[in-house]
Amino acid sequence: MMTPDNVTEAALNFDTSSVVFPAGTKLREIERIVILETLRQKNFNRTHTARALGIGIRTLQRKLKRYGASDWGLKAKVGGEEGDVSETPSFTN
Repeated sequence: MMTPDNVTEAALNFDTSSVVFPAGTKLREIERIVILETLRQKNFNRTHTARALGIGIRTLQRKLKRYGASDWGLKAKVGGEEGDVSETPSFTN
């Protein structure tokens, strides 16, 4: 059960004004998008991504594997050039 005592500081400071999901969007899809976007923002550094999300690195690794993204971002190559993250690959649940 979610209570004010177990909400992370990151969740409390999350700027919802820039994130909109249509009603009925599955939570797994929202989680996938948030994880992959945070990974991109943290330059594909999994430790920094896990810290920003308030989860452990092993939890992040399991979630990436679940979403078929466990190998994505190891070399930060998307779109052909290292560091070019203009495209976000699509993953299936």
